[in-house]
Amino acid sequence: MPEQLAQDSSLAREHILQHTDLIVCITTMPIPIKQSPERKNARRRLLEAATDVIRQKGFAATSIDDLYQSVGVTKGAFFHHFKTKDALGVAAANFWAETTSALFAEGG
Repeated sequence: MPEQLAQDSSLAREHILQHTDLIVCITTMPIPIKQSPERKNARRRLLEAATDVIRQKGFAATSIDDLYQSVGVTKGAFFHHFKTKDALGVAAANFWAETTSALFAEGG
């Protein structure tokens, strides 16, 4: 039995040595950056979803889960951008006012 273990260990070491290039290659692959395009748009996507979902369901009936799941972000991402549902509500109202003000401008 000890001889078999020694032989298995020797084979394992030999196998690792043969594939060292592969291991080095894998460990030196570039790590994706944290600021992917999707992450940069998470706040805006949450605000857009909030204006749509809140108009459909009403503020009280809209859950945080409804919002973050509708745009494909995590709950943590939601709370990264907004402390509470109320904070999102205020931000969504401001966002809606900013994005639609040109539509309601006099003569516009």
